[in-house]
Order: sequence, then C-alpha cells, then structure tokens
Amino acid sequence: MWWVLLAAVVATELLQLSPSFVEEWYAQWLYPPMAKAMRWLLGWIPFSVGDLLAGILMVWAIVQIIKGIRCWKSGRATRSGSWRKFTAVIIGLGWAYVLFHFLWGFNYYRKGSAWLLNIQTEAYTQADIDTLLTTLDTRLQRICSDSALIEQSKTNDRSSLQMQADLSWKQAAQQYTFMHFSQHSLKPNLLGPLQSYTGYGGYIFPFTGEAQVDFYVPAYVLPFTVCHEMAHQQGFGSESEANMIGFLAARSSKNPAFVYSAYADMFEYALREMYRRDTAVALQWRDRMPGLLKKDRKELKAYYLSKKNPAQPLLDWVYNNYLLRTNQPEGLQSYNRVVAWLIAYGKKYGWQSL
Repeated sequence: MWWVLLAAVVATELLQLSPSFVEEWYAQWLYPPMAKAMRWLLGWIPFSVGDLLAGILMVWAIVQIIKGIRCWKSGRATRSGSWRKFTAVIIGLGWAYVLFHFLWGFNYYRKGSAWLLNIQTEAYTQADIDTLLTTLDTRLQRICSDSALIEQSKTNDRSSLQMQADLSWKQAAQQYTFMHFSQHSLKPNLLGPLQSYTGYGGYIFPFTGEAQVDFYVPAYVLPFTVCHEMAHQQGFGSESEANMIGFLAARSSKNPAFVYSAYADMFEYALREMYRRDTAVALQWRDRMPGLLKKDRKELKAYYLSKKNPAQPLLDWVYNNYLLRTNQPEGLQSYNRVVAWLIAYGKKYGWQSL
C-alpha cells in the first residue's frame, strides 16, 4: 500500500500550490459542513477529546520506545522485525499528515481573508502604524470611559464567554456574511491550570475541530482569545488572519468586555510594531493608553512571569517551526502581521471603519 500513501502525499503537496482550488473546493465547499459535523459530534462532551487522544498516543509511543529498547538490549530484536516496526511508523506518520490536511491543514493555503475582505497587505510605514495607533487609542479611550462597566462584564466562565462569543459572531455576520458560525465546541485544556506554563492562550485540535482555551488567564484577554480560536474553527488557518477575523467578531459584540478585549489586543500588536520602528514613540503611546489597560497589561505580565519555565524556549522552537512549515514564513511573528491587515483595511475602507 506504499503507492497509495505516496500518491496521497503527492496530491496533498500539489493542492497546496493552488489557493484558488483550496478556497473554492475545500474552504468554501468541503470544510464547513465537515467542521460543523465534528463540532456537533464532540462539542457536547465537557472535556477535550483531542487532548485525550494526544495524551494516549504519547503514552503509547513512550511505551513502544521502552519496549523496543529493552528488546534490542536483550538481543531478541531481528533486523526484519525492526524494519517492519520502522515502516509501520513511517506509514502511520504519512497518513496522519494526509489526514491533518484533509481535516484542517488545507486552510493554511486558501485565499482567505484577503479575498473575502477584498484587501491586500503591503509594506507599511511608521506613519501608517502611528495612524493605526491613533485610531485604536481613540476607540479605547471612548470604551474605557466607563471602566466599571467593563470590569463588571469581565469573566473567566466558559459558558458565559461562549454565549457572548456566539452573539458576537452573529452580530458580525450581519456585515460579513462569511462569518456565519454555528455549532460551537469550546473546551478547557485537559492540563487545566498547567496549560498556562506553555505560554499559549489557546489552540485548535485539527483532528477533532475542538478549540481549547486557557480560562485561567486574566479575564480581559479571554473574549478576543475565544473569538480568535473560533476564527480557526471557521477555517482561517494563519494566525494573523485568525487575529483579524477574531477582532472583527469581538468588536461587533454588545458586551463591553468583548469590545475592550478586541481593541486592547490590536493596540498591543500595533504598539509592538512601533517598538520595532521607534522605541521613544512607542513609549509615548504606552504612556497615553487608558488607565484600565495599563492595569490589565501589568496583571497579564505578572501572570505569565509567574508561569515562566525552562521548557519555554523548546516549546517556542517547536511551535515556530510548525508555523514555518504551514505557510507562515514569519514564524512566531506571524501573529503580529495582523498590523498589516488592519492598516490595509483602514486604507481600503477608511480608518473610521476600524
């Protein structure tokens, strides 16, 4: 059956070269009902089936490695037996690669939000970043005029966040029809509070369509994180596009905490970009931000510092290489590319549209 696997892998690689085909036949036709079906089948289960399967697979792999080492040391291993085990592993990995793309991975190669929003990112200047920061700061200053209302709206409760996120997406779909979302599947990570030590607020498990979120982080970041992961479920693979679509969803909410979270995150990305261009100007923008955001940023920084651990560089290296392999050449910096999307959107439809 080697030739069947080889043909499937070659077809998978070739399809990645055609964004038009992926968009029209996969992202628009095949993926939506398939993803909805997976969320319908697994969304009602209170824990992450994907995390459970991954855990079982890791335990199985460790056990097999230990057995193999013991067998080899005892002299019971044969060359033909070792070769069979090796080829079985290769075949398994090959089919996992094909299945990954069929269930989710092709979303990395679609036309995506550029086509759906009719915008194209291009090189931008420091003046563009400054204009974006001005726009976002204006929104934040207005939103934070009633800080007490935002504080009252914040929550770490998964059910409440899911309900508000669903309403946000429905509201956004009135303007962006491609954002119609149904049948959610939002789960806490099986690691519980330990997930915070990975440094990542959420992820989608591609083989089950479940979105996992760290619900232990400071509450102000959760609304945007939830909408970001829902954007992945909707078929937006790249992190920058999930940021953009997640922003459009969260800012459409009637819940103050969601709107605040959306603009606070985008301001953070724009501020980072300004730091790269001109630190002095970035510091001026940092000092101008609303008092509520200063407080929340300080709380978030302290939270992640308390979770810092020696394994973080390794986790970042693994994830960076995953992003590089999935059509995101900027690696971990791909998240910050949302700045390019925001600037392109502002130039196309007017800064007031943000």
